[in-house]
Amino acid sequence: MPLAAGSLRDILVSGKTLSEDECTAVILEVAEALSFAHQDGVIHRDVKPENILRFNDRWVLSDFGLCRDFGSDSTTFTKAGGVLGTLPYMSPEQWTDPHNVNASADIFAMGRVFYECLTGKVPWPSVQMDLVPDRFKYIITKCLADQPAGRYVSVEAFMTDLQALTGSQDDLALPIDHAQKLAEDVLAGHPDAVSRLIRFVLTNISDDIFLGGFLPSVTPPVLASIHSHDQSAFTQIVSAFDKVCAGSHPFSWTDSAARFLERVFRVSDDPAVRQMVLGRILRLGTEHNRWAVRDIYVSVISGLTSPQDILMVAGQLSDYPEGATFVRHVADTVSLPPRIVAALAA
Repeated sequence: MPLAAGSLRDILVSGKTLSEDECTAVILEVAEALSFAHQDGVIHRDVKPENILRFNDRWVLSDFGLCRDFGSDSTTFTKAGGVLGTLPYMSPEQWTDPHNVNASADIFAMGRVFYECLTGKVPWPSVQMDLVPDRFKYIITKCLADQPAGRYVSVEAFMTDLQALTGSQDDLALPIDHAQKLAEDVLAGHPDAVSRLIRFVLTNISDDIFLGGFLPSVTPPVLASIHSHDQSAFTQIVSAFDKVCAGSHPFSWTDSAARFLERVFRVSDDPAVRQMVLGRILRLGTEHNRWAVRDIYVSVISGLTSPQDILMVAGQLSDYPEGATFVRHVADTVSLPPRIVAALAA
């Protein structure tokens, strides 16, 4: 049998301080071992630093001397010092009903081991939560609930939360906050940032609140990066935002939305996209009676030189007389192609 390179207890008593990442790595490997045992119907019942050994650069769980099969009715167990387990790591139910403990007792013990790794303090007679780093307090508290029903339902649930907390935290951040961080990465030139931002927006494309909150904040360089990286995704995102724009919105939001649509128009060379966003700007201004949006629309059409764009605008104004009426007064103050002037005057 191979010899272990030492135990977790050896490290804890050596005075070496484990970093949060090291603590997390230890406890995740312990959790993997417990998950395997629990799936086989085995409860360990004596998880503690002495039983967490270092083998081949991995942490393994040893000494199943107090283990019990979930489905066994046997009352046979190894006693140590007259109690079933090791005091600082024993769950309350191991004191009161040791024969009927379940996997939740191992989760309790694992939480106490994690506490000791993070704080350097033996969890006895009680734990001091003020010593635990803030980001781990919820997880530790949940592991150490007095009642089994208050703890994690499984080791796998614990692992999922811990990995989410120490990983990318994508599902812990507000979607808008995460998207804005990705947009900052795009501006900073981080590898794959554009593709990650596109994937994230498409993943949340059915979330109108997210689209309405995030897209108006997208700067021209980020928008241009999305367009050049994946024009199909760009069109899908803009089309989804166009649907968000339909209906009633706060005045301030319509202004922001119109400015975003203007940026889209100036970035895209797709006739269908240009027609969609310019038509939406016209409707946003008209339906909300927003002069600021009207000014954006007139600013865009006054700079058009492409015959197809001019024909498109003239057609939109002819098909939407309410919009033509709304912009006519301001449009009279700028120079426009005769075809557009005629559509406005109709």
